[in-house]
Amino acid sequence: MALGATPPVSWVCAPARTSGARLTLGTFATMEQAARAYGAAAWRLGRHHQQLNYKDCTSLEEAEFLAGFDNLVTAEQRLRRQQLQRRLAIAETDERTMEAWAATFPQDVLDEHAFYAQKKAERRANK
Repeated sequence: MALGATPPVSWVCAPARTSGARLTLGTFATMEQAARAYGAAAWRLGRHHQQLNYKDCTSLEEAEFLAGFDNLVTAEQRLRRQQLQRRLAIAETDERTMEAWAATFPQDVLDEHAFYAQKKAERRANK
């Protein structure tokens, strides 16, 4: 099928392989959009831009702009996102636990506030 020709189906899937892993770049309305997304992804994954379909692009940013594709997630970015999601889940659990603790032991909360207020006053007095 020639580039730019209408495919027999209404959507085109654009997969890419790197280091044995298969990345799904998404589905696109035309073959040209899929080819540009593949080119931007391949460039980002280390292929030289002269080996790609669109040699007129001079930078990765230009290839991604022309592809309209800016959400390729690398393994490193996916790992970082998972770490942040775990940290967020822990922080949310901590907040719920602290709310339950404060509801159960209101005097402890008042004592804690009084303690830190006293420490703050002592620091100001020492300055």
